[in-house]
Amino acid sequence: MRAVGIICEYNPFHSGHEFHIRRARECSGLPVVCVMSGHFVQRGEAAVMNKFARAEAAVSCGADLVLELPLPWACAGAQRFAEGGVGLLSATGIVSHLAFGSESADLKAITAAAQLTDDQTVNARIRAFLASGMGYAAARERAVREADPTAGATLASPNDILGVEYVRAILRHGYPLTPLPILRHGASHDGSPAGRFASASHLRGLLRAGRGDEAFMFLPGASIRIFNRERDAGRAPVDPAALDTAILSVLRRMTAADFAALPDISEGLEFRLAKAAKEALDPADFCARVKTRRYSHARMRRICMAAFLGLTRDMTDIAVPYARVLALNDTGRALLREIRTIPVVTKAADGRASGGTAARYLSLEAQADDLFSLAYPARTARYGGQGWTQSPVYVQSTELENPPKGDFLCT
Repeated sequence: MRAVGIICEYNPFHSGHEFHIRRARECSGLPVVCVMSGHFVQRGEAAVMNKFARAEAAVSCGADLVLELPLPWACAGAQRFAEGGVGLLSATGIVSHLAFGSESADLKAITAAAQLTDDQTVNARIRAFLASGMGYAAARERAVREADPTAGATLASPNDILGVEYVRAILRHGYPLTPLPILRHGASHDGSPAGRFASASHLRGLLRAGRGDEAFMFLPGASIRIFNRERDAGRAPVDPAALDTAILSVLRRMTAADFAALPDISEGLEFRLAKAAKEALDPADFCARVKTRRYSHARMRRICMAAFLGLTRDMTDIAVPYARVLALNDTGRALLREIRTIPVVTKAADGRASGGTAARYLSLEAQADDLFSLAYPARTARYGGQGWTQSPVYVQSTELENPPKGDFLCT
């Protein structure tokens, strides 16, 4: 059995995500396997809701199987995030296509941008722009635009940027995956609602402000039901600010050498970080003190989170060591039986018992789960150890919000 893969965060799962899953299924004619970030996400903060609940929403709204992207790749910049997600999908041995949202849906331009990013001449131009004080994203976009304006234009849009990184990973490793860009509709990445779609960042803001009724206009019914259940249990919405004091306490104990071991540290940045950690009043202030044109705010947030969660630069030097299941339906169960090329983990405790590299990464994940629970709204929900024993969420076919059907035409 083959499948189409999606790399995602679903933070929260909204109508645009449901559209994307249905479009991917329609365009490929295949069941859908998602690789989803866990409790901490790429922007360097805690997700708005528990990872099992977000995965359940995805399966309830069209996905068949949701696997977890382990923490070192989930809370990383675009290149390492893509490397982990694409590598895990390929390692399952069952995924033949990779569907991703795209502002352009121009696979030729996205592929050209991916190839030019690794071109020696283009890289020399990138280094020259970096030396002038330009940030990496702007330097790469400008250098690629000089070589191919159409390809360079894809590096101005957040979903296309990820698409470029997905294709780079496929080309670099020779993964047998066919890229499938899905034209993005409606709201921009961090913009206001447009039509029946709203950005995830806008929806997180509404949910955290207690304005659920406004957010629910842009969430599928199953996602609303699951959010309400989590809210009533005191587990949602999670506010990243609840972890600020804990994060700052870790930063203040760190030396320059400690900072140097984190991902994304270069050019003596560790000394500026150590100084800022002693002076900052909270993580946002810490990021503001260090942020420059060269070092983006998002990069600084990820550095804060890496310090808090115990991530080091070498953790993504290997391939993702296991496939942990978060949610599935009957089709997903059948797909799992076809995975024979990477260890499948259903409970972290079972994976830990197997020892080796997988056990190390699962222990890291369980520790992150414990830290995430500290941000639950209800004090009684903040107990530790939850990550070790929780089983994947099984969604029966009769519980699906909208069973798969051919609603969309592919272009």
